[in-house]
Amino acid sequence: MRRFSTAVTITDPLVKYQSLVAAGIYSPDPAQHRLARHLHKIYIRIKDYSPQIEYRQRLNQVARLTEPKKPPEEETGEGILALRHHAIWRNPLFKHLLNTPEGRESLALTRVLTNHQTAIDIDSPKGLFLSGEVGTGKSMLLDLLAEGLPTQKKKRWHFNTFMLYTLSQLEKHRQSNSQSSDSAAEYSLIWMAKKLVDESPILFLDEFQLPDRAASKILSNLFVTFFQLGGVLVASSNRMPEELQNATGIDYAPTSRGLIGKIFGGASRNRGELFGQSSDFAAFLEVLKARCDFWQMEGAQDWRRREEESSPDASVNQAENAKGALHISTLAESDDESKSQKRPHYYYLFDEDDQTFSQKIQEAVLGSKHESIPWEPSKLIVYGRQVVIPHHYKGWSSWTFDKLVESFGPADYLTMASTYHTFIIDRVPVLTILAKNEARRFITLLDAMYEARCKLIIRAQSPPDDLFFPESSAPATPSGESKEGNGNPNADADDATYSETIAEVYQDQISPFRPNVSYYDTRSATAKYDPDQDSDFGLQKRAVDFGNTGAFTGEDERFAYKRAASRLWELCSARWHARTGDWWQPLAIEARHWEGGEASKPYQVKPMEKNTSNNAEKMGESVEVEEVAGLSKWRIEHLKKTSEETG
Repeated sequence: MRRFSTAVTITDPLVKYQSLVAAGIYSPDPAQHRLARHLHKIYIRIKDYSPQIEYRQRLNQVARLTEPKKPPEEETGEGILALRHHAIWRNPLFKHLLNTPEGRESLALTRVLTNHQTAIDIDSPKGLFLSGEVGTGKSMLLDLLAEGLPTQKKKRWHFNTFMLYTLSQLEKHRQSNSQSSDSAAEYSLIWMAKKLVDESPILFLDEFQLPDRAASKILSNLFVTFFQLGGVLVASSNRMPEELQNATGIDYAPTSRGLIGKIFGGASRNRGELFGQSSDFAAFLEVLKARCDFWQMEGAQDWRRREEESSPDASVNQAENAKGALHISTLAESDDESKSQKRPHYYYLFDEDDQTFSQKIQEAVLGSKHESIPWEPSKLIVYGRQVVIPHHYKGWSSWTFDKLVESFGPADYLTMASTYHTFIIDRVPVLTILAKNEARRFITLLDAMYEARCKLIIRAQSPPDDLFFPESSAPATPSGESKEGNGNPNADADDATYSETIAEVYQDQISPFRPNVSYYDTRSATAKYDPDQDSDFGLQKRAVDFGNTGAFTGEDERFAYKRAASRLWELCSARWHARTGDWWQPLAIEARHWEGGEASKPYQVKPMEKNTSNNAEKMGESVEVEEVAGLSKWRIEHLKKTSEETG
């Protein structure tokens, strides 16, 4: 007898949130309730959405444009100027001689997809860009919307996984079109945007960011095209949209163009500037404002730290030496300047001796303090590289911090978090500005572990709140002196060094070639030419602040450490470790495309074989001599004679 389910599934995010609060699973929060009400409106807006016919026609045009085409059989190069894929056809003087049936369609579509105004005016439903402080429930509420949305045309990504997927797909597309005779490879971002819309026109993206200029360039153009093809974006970020590009060391400060600027300024955009109104980021931000509702989470309560009051104490003393390095000492070393802080239940400090810490690890893994853990090494294959895991046992993985952040990247950490459900990390130092790379890798690891819902046991030098970038510039007093006095006499010199470094990098990027020509007799002839500005980048209309060292001094890491510290509190909390059921959620194997295969081997250089032929020319035997070889020998002898004559 066939049974039919009469259960009712709640899909509305507002109803789901109210049900969870009533059941006591979530604590009441006015900011979360306001966001849930807004998510209800977005749910109604996109629950039945699919790209319309006009978007489908545009998608078909993209498909015909980007699909590889075989060259005609009769094309042999005879009777024409050059082969179809020759670079000469890119010249406007000769391009019209090439008969391309898809030329008009390609040109028309390119005009549409390079004009961001079409993405602003499109009538697809608006998505959401959610920003706010860490631990306020942004990702949790977006998951309620993503899980309940009654459509298969949706997909949720974490930013690191999405970037790995995008770059891998672009590389596959490039390789598949490497031998193609048409220009499909030139439209790789258009092809990628079409692929996203075909697979999931409703895209959920957690922890949206622009970590560097390469990512900013790729994502800005990719999402503008994604919106033009009818895509909908629902994203969360710890940054406001205008602050997304601060990670690259650029402060974006748009100016209001007004009505006249909108009418006459659109066609005069000069693409290629690094920042400002004519940059790709400016166009992307303008499109993002039109295609997404901006919502700033008002709550300041970090719900990941709900166990802080009942957590054990972590009393430490912080002091800086003459070089600005931070020193952490326990209460036994200094009772006067100590301060009491809290730490999560499974977060230990260096005051735990090795034997005590090892016993706690044994009890957590085996349930007994007297048995030793039979750790074993293992290997994983990531992008053809062997990732060696020094210690693992039944889903547990043990590391020392220096080995864990030595040379790994996002794909390595995602694979680890999807292979092992619990991590033990020992000897974590305080991460100062000099450990920017290590801090970035550690933050990436914590993001991967949090996405997979892994458990963490850690022993560090300082509590979570003081682990990342403890240095802070002291505010200046009215007399012009800092509160710290002369605690760091090299601070001004360091800032000057950073500014000089950025100035040199800027000079190399903007003007790699400077003509060695100067004019002193006339002013008008050279007034329009600035040798410090390369024409390919366009003239920078705003002065560059070389004191802005965000791209070099860890501005993005300083901002992301709040999220990392918040997640450390939850990953190491007793409540997190007490979960039951299917608490571990590794990334699906289909999404981990970088895994598996054979490990790549280094290229073996074969030793040069001796020529045994009877030819007149051959390489002679090597002879070791004690004197200097070559022409330098005569120079040394000349110097010796000169010294003897003068002596």
